[in-house]
This record gives sequence, structure tokens and C-alpha cells, in this order.
Amino acid sequence: EKVDAIHPGYGFLSENSAFVRRVEKAGITFIGPSADAMDRMGEKTSARAEARAASVPLLPGEELEDGAVLDSTARRQLVEKIGMPVVLKASAGGGGKAQAIIEDISEIDAAFDKVLREAERLYRSRSLVAERYLAKARHIEVQVLGNAAGKNFSLFDRDCSAQRNNQKIIEEAPAPGVPDKIRAELHASAIRLANHVGYSNAGTMEYLYDSHRQEFYFLEMNTRLQVEHTVTEMITGLDLVREQILIAQGAITDYSAVTCTGHSLQARVCAEKSDGTWQPSTGEILQYSEPALVRIDSGVAAGQKISGKYDNMIAKVIVHAPDREAAMDQ
Repeated sequence: EKVDAIHPGYGFLSENSAFVRRVEKAGITFIGPSADAMDRMGEKTSARAEARAASVPLLPGEELEDGAVLDSTARRQLVEKIGMPVVLKASAGGGGKAQAIIEDISEIDAAFDKVLREAERLYRSRSLVAERYLAKARHIEVQVLGNAAGKNFSLFDRDCSAQRNNQKIIEEAPAPGVPDKIRAELHASAIRLANHVGYSNAGTMEYLYDSHRQEFYFLEMNTRLQVEHTVTEMITGLDLVREQILIAQGAITDYSAVTCTGHSLQARVCAEKSDGTWQPSTGEILQYSEPALVRIDSGVAAGQKISGKYDNMIAKVIVHAPDREAAMDQ
């Protein structure tokens, strides 16, 4: 059968520029950003360089094209220059994978060895980013949507600070407790960076927010639709996948009149061990039922087996109400 277009979801292929080029070479429309935009923003090292060029705030840190060339002395000098604690992570990574936090000089070599080993195994890359680690920072992100003409819009923000094992578990929109001035600056910086790289289609600018200092720092960009896009859909009334398809078709869409209505929360339901470690688990779903009056995104049923070959998230529960308190009560 003829395939006109491919939507990659939000798995590994959604941020694979080589895959995008293969799709386009086959004469098929890729529903997402261009391969060039992925190359510029998909890896943390290049994304930091682009953010710097677009005058977007960055944490103190450095990009390492090949982290394996640093010996113990150079590693220590780098960490001391940045100032501990330091987070070391694979440039191509995400979701807390290939990442380590250095809080003491004695941990430097072990952290580098661990992250390099995981980066090569998972991403076939030795490119790393080392940057200051903010232990109590909030994780706030801005949903951007660039139309077919390359004009980017902000579809407000989300707070994804509630995490377990470096994986998001609760997400909400809009991010609570952010001063209007800071919120406006966040949105403006996201649009500025997206426009700077000629971005089109859906993407997410992720930031660390220091609420005590009321300062934010660019973390990375996800050049794809996010798992937590649902809460943005609930507060905007938009179907983001529909908008992605329209943009890929060349329709000149405009989102300047979109408003933020109410508050939305999402809880990820994951297959996890119940021994207190909450590590991913496998097994058979013996019973499965969905609550009424809330949005459920899932692809599972009773009798289905959860294997170790895929992400352990099996469903998402999404609620929307006029305000945050009402949403939590649902």
C-alpha cells in the first residue's frame, strides 16, 4: 500500500535525523521537524551552542565532543571549573539515561566511566555535556509549535518536576507558582531559540527553574511530541497531532489567539516493582479497568504481558478542571 506520511510517535525514531532523511528520500512526508533542526537541537552539545547564540540563559558547563579523551587530571579540572555538584550526561541521551551526578572529587572518574560506557552502548556516541547541577530546581518546559512558514508559537508551559528514577511521573500545565514576568520570559526565549534554528512542527524547550533566585536555564530541546503533550492539549483545546499533520501538509496555521484555560494534570501508570525501588518490572496484567470521566491514553488490556523490550509506561491518566485544586481532586 502507498504510504503518504509517517508520524513517529514519541519513541527513539522520533528524534533520529537519519531516519527522517530516509523517509524523505523515499518520497514520504515526515510529520515532525526537519532533519537539520534535529541535528542542531537534538543533541545536548549542539543545542547548548544554539541556545548560546540565541542569547538563552545556560547553566555553567561545557560540551565535550569526545569525553573519552580527558584523563583524570583534565576531568578534575573541568569539574572544579564548573563547580560541584556537576551533572554529566550523554549528549544524545534523555530520560535520565547515561547520566551521573558528581558531588565529590572521589566520584569523578567513576562517573565519567559510567556515562561513557552507557553513552556508547545506548547511542554509539562519546559526546558528553557537563554542567552545574541544581539539586532543588524545578523542571519546566515550554511547548512550541512552528507552522509551515517557520513561525513559532508558544503553547504555554508545563511542570514536570515530579520524577522517580530520573523519569517523569506527574506532569501539569500550566506550571504553578511562576511569576508572570518569568513566565513571559520563558515563552519568549523558547520562541526565540526555535526561530533561531528555523524550527517547524512540534517541539519542547526544557528548562531548569530556580524558584528561589527566580532564574531559569535552558536544559535541552526535545525535537518531537512529548509524552506529556496531553496536558497542553487539555488547557488549549488543540489536538497537537492534528496540528502536526496540518503543518506537515503545508497548511499555514496560526496559534497567536490560543488561550490557556483551566489546569491539567497527567499521571503516568508504569509497570514497576513494589519493593520500594520502583524499578521497571515485567509480568502479566491480570485485571485492567479504566475510570470514567477522565482521559485515559493507553494501549493495554487484561491478559497482556509486559515485556522488558519496551518502555514500562502502560497508560496515562489525564484530568482537567477550572483550577489546580479542582484538578487534583479528580
